[in-house]
Amino acid sequence: MCLFESDTMDTLDLREESWIEETIEGIKVKIKVNPNSDCSALKGSTSLYLKVNISSSPEKGKANSEIIKLFSKILDLNESDVEISRGFKSAKKNILIKGKSKELKKKLINSVKTKG
Repeated sequence: MCLFESDTMDTLDLREESWIEETIEGIKVKIKVNPNSDCSALKGSTSLYLKVNISSSPEKGKANSEIIKLFSKILDLNESDVEISRGFKSAKKNILIKGKSKELKKKLINSVKTKG
């Protein structure tokens, strides 16, 4: 698990941050997944999605499990605090990350910024 691909990180579009939204439970993150990658890592963002590379194949929930592990590791959370809420069988997914929304949002945005 690489976590970040800093040498190949795409240009980040953090001005709009429409890929991340605060909720009562925590934050909702819209991601676009690229499975079968060399390593699992945050790849960058567009105005609509946070791009995520996953080394697993999208079969039998392997990629979904790896997404949960990746975000829990990056944000230093239990895996039970990260769940896929939409797009179980799609490259475009919504994930819900439970916790204090402002802190989680800041930590994730800073993680993406500093690794670019």
